[in-house]
Amino acid sequence: MLSFGAAIGASGCTPQETPSPPTPSTAAAASAAPVLPSNEEALAIVEELVRKASTAESDARTSGSYAELEAIASSQYVSQVRTSNEELAAEGLVVTGNKEVDSLQIQSVVAADGLASIQSYGCYDISGTQLTNSAGENARSPDVPMRVPVVFRVEGISPNFRLMETLPWSGPSSC
Repeated sequence: MLSFGAAIGASGCTPQETPSPPTPSTAAAASAAPVLPSNEEALAIVEELVRKASTAESDARTSGSYAELEAIASSQYVSQVRTSNEELAAEGLVVTGNKEVDSLQIQSVVAADGLASIQSYGCYDISGTQLTNSAGENARSPDVPMRVPVVFRVEGISPNFRLMETLPWSGPSSC
């Protein structure tokens, strides 16, 4: 884990009105394939969620409230961020600043389990963050890279998408 995130119809009344078709059941609607976003739309979705998640993670570190992150990310993702923050605090470490994400590229946009699933490559840039110990001294090892390749997985049914996970990318890096 790399932490540091809707038909209105009108009918007229006529003497020989034909019955309207039956409304699909909730189960049938839920099993229908999701409408997949284009690659451009998918990229915009990922960019927005990742930006919001980064801000929400930073806010959670300082305020202890995970409500913003819970609104846009899976419970597993939120749990991992919370655990990471608790581990840092237990070690007396403090992270300040925000990580940035750039170089986002769509890896795939597919239907999975009744949801649209988007995977995107990206680069975390942690150069705008500081890691300090309880004495206020720099606690970041000099061999920690400032740019880290990751894969973001986002799922949902338009327009409701959630950040599901962020995983290290072990393939060739464009960071």
